[in-house]
Amino acid sequence: MTWRPGCRSSAETRPSVAGVAVTTTSVDLARRLTGNPEPRVVSFGTEAGLYQEAGIAPVVCGPGSISQAHKPDEFIELSQLERCLGLLGELVGELT
Repeated sequence: MTWRPGCRSSAETRPSVAGVAVTTTSVDLARRLTGNPEPRVVSFGTEAGLYQEAGIAPVVCGPGSISQAHKPDEFIELSQLERCLGLLGELVGELT
């Protein structure tokens, strides 16, 4: 291929995992465990679509703030990690 002056090229990456559909089951579980009456939809990729394709209603949540994540100086406060551990304990109780 010969490149000519003034020509441009671009590429677009497309996700190979399907997006996640919000379900009543996953929203009810998230509300009950987090105490947050208004879960929200976000626009980032996870493996949650793979679980949904397998028939599992996924919930994506975790400690910290997305505004602090995926940056050179990202951090999570210890209190947020402790809250997450409590939530995971409650989740185990729900599922067993």
